[in-house]
This record gives sequence, structure tokens and C-alpha cells, in this order.
Amino acid sequence: EVSTRDEEEVENMKSSAEDYAGHPILDSHKAIASSKNYLEFVQTMIASMALLNDAKKYLEPDADKKWKAKWTEYLEHTSDDLEDFDSSLRRSLNAITENINEAPKTNNEPIKGYLRPEMRPPSETAVNVRNQGIRQFAEAMGMLALDIHNGKARSQPNAKSIGALRNFLKINEISESDVDTNMKMAMEDLNFNRDLSPKAKIDIIRKGRSAKSFNAAEVFSDYKTEKDKTDRERAEKEAAMMKANQEKFTSQKVKSTTTSSGLQYFVSEKGSGPRVTTTNVVKAHYAVYFTDGVLLETSNLETATALGRVDPNRKAANAYQPITADVNPNAAMIAGFKEGLRLLNVGDKATLFLPFGLAYGENGNQVIPPKSDLIFEVEIVSLVE
Repeated sequence: EVSTRDEEEVENMKSSAEDYAGHPILDSHKAIASSKNYLEFVQTMIASMALLNDAKKYLEPDADKKWKAKWTEYLEHTSDDLEDFDSSLRRSLNAITENINEAPKTNNEPIKGYLRPEMRPPSETAVNVRNQGIRQFAEAMGMLALDIHNGKARSQPNAKSIGALRNFLKINEISESDVDTNMKMAMEDLNFNRDLSPKAKIDIIRKGRSAKSFNAAEVFSDYKTEKDKTDRERAEKEAAMMKANQEKFTSQKVKSTTTSSGLQYFVSEKGSGPRVTTTNVVKAHYAVYFTDGVLLETSNLETATALGRVDPNRKAANAYQPITADVNPNAAMIAGFKEGLRLLNVGDKATLFLPFGLAYGENGNQVIPPKSDLIFEVEIVSLVE
């Protein structure tokens, strides 16, 4: 369990960073971190969020223009000369071509002093600050990756954490290549010294012949080789499943029927039960995917098992069960899902292709990124009497 002291410190950090630390990625991912890495994960993640937030501020409209105005005022009211500074400053100032307002009047009061502005314009500073933020983010994710790999994670990634991660990447415009590059660097730092303090050392004790024959470098090399192989096999398996899903959905979409709302549906298996109507409440299994074939969530244990995405807590609670869905047009459920169910008979299995307008819209939610098209696999199990 996480110590009460660590939990209190985390809450204090969150409250002092409430302007940018309210994104659900923090809470959904700190639930995964091991108790040992819990506090450090939150510290690293909040540092990343602070840097990414600062980078956005540096890119606000007129930020460069205001920076040039400060330099104009500074040079006018001090003995410093632009020629005294590095030529890169002059080039940066000249690159900002907007008209600069005159420096504020001082009402003839004596000037006591001016602080020299930053040497680089905000747009240049933003690049470096953003890169630092992405690196911190990658390190935080690296901690979780190692906790999961080493069996120390307090929970496994789930639909909420995956959706929050996708949303965080999207709103911060962090690409897959950004994550990949920084994750590799972060993992190099984290791989072997995560559990060691800076002053710690490893004493390898062997006696007699075993002392002479023991090859520490080879042992560590073998471990890393085996770990790399395991990680590679896992990644290849996940990539193969994503590709298989994409190919299946592409094939089904070509043969699908499009309704007037823009919903597309394909019945993969016909049932023999009655047609679902607007007055019905149904029991239905579902699996929802992003368009790249990644499973977001499912009510079906068989599907979760096949895709290697079983939530052990949910399984232990016997919570992989059909959901109860009211398909009335006024019911509180996304429009495309309700419409799709009303097109089916009891026993039907179908794939629904929802444009974002029939899903979670332009804004998305805490799990679904903005403007996300979704794919649902559904099965009408029964009608609720």
C-alpha cells in the first residue's frame, strides 16, 4: 500500500499545480505505479505537465512581439548596446517583423534600473521547454512500464488510463515518434539503476572456482537480451493483433450499410430473435475500439482474453457481463450506439462504425480524445422484460 505520507504529499502537489495537473492521466496512471515509485512518478509527471503548460504559454499570441518590445525598451533606457550581444539575439529581434509600440512613458521619473530580458524569444524557448516536458513524460511512463514488467504495479492499464493517455498526447500534440525517441533515452537511464541509490553498489560474492568463473557482465547481458526478447515478442504480438483488427474492420466497412445519420453497420452473424425497437431495453455485449484497432474496453471476457486485455480485478469480481442498454432515442447513451442496436435482432452480432459526431463529439471526454471515430462490436443477448 502507498503510505499515508506519500498520499498527502501527492495531494499537496496536485493542489499547488491545479492549473495544469487536473488532467485524468495523473490519477489514472498513479493508480498503476508501485508503492515504491508512487511519489516519484507523480513528481515526474507533474514536472512534465508543468513544462508542457509553460511551453504553451511561450507560444501565446504576441509573446514574441512582447519580448521584442521589452528589448526595445531596455536598450532605449540603459547603456547597453545591441552590438554588445551575440549576433543570434540581433537575428531573433530582426526576425520579428511586427510593429512594436513605443515603450511606456515614465512620467519623467528617474529610472532606477531595468532587468535584462531573456536572450531568446519565447517561440525558441518553447521548443526547449516542450522537449524537456516530453522527456519527463517519457521517464514517468518508463517507471510504469518497469513496474508492470517487474510485477510491482498496483494495477494494470485499463480503458480509463489508455483513453486518458491518448487524450493527453493529442491535446499536447505529442507524436508517437516523440514518445518513442524519448522513451528509449529514458529507459536507458531507468533500466538497471531504478532500484539503486546513487551511492549504492553491488557486491557479487563467490568463493573458489565460482569466483573466477563468474562473469557479471555476461549475466547482465543475458538478462537484458532475454528482457529485450520478451518485450519485442510482446510488442510484435500487440502489433499483429492491431493489424488483424484493422484488416477485419476495413473488410467489414467496405460491405457495411450507411444510414442517413452517417452510421455504418455490418451484421457479421444473424440471430433468430425479435427485432429491437425504440421501446426496448436490451442486454448486449460490446467491445469498443479506436480506428487503429486498439481495444478500449469490452464487456466480453472472451474478447478481452483473445486480445490480451483482461482486467484481473474486473475478472475477479465477475464483472465481464452484458450491459443493460436503453435504446430509446432520448436515453442517456451515445447516439450512434443506440441507433446501431435498434437496427439489430436478438442474437445478431454486428460491427458499428461511429463517426465522432455520433460518438463523443468534437470535445471527447476524459477518456476519449476529441473528434474520435469509434468502432463497436456488439451482440444482442436478450430483451429485458
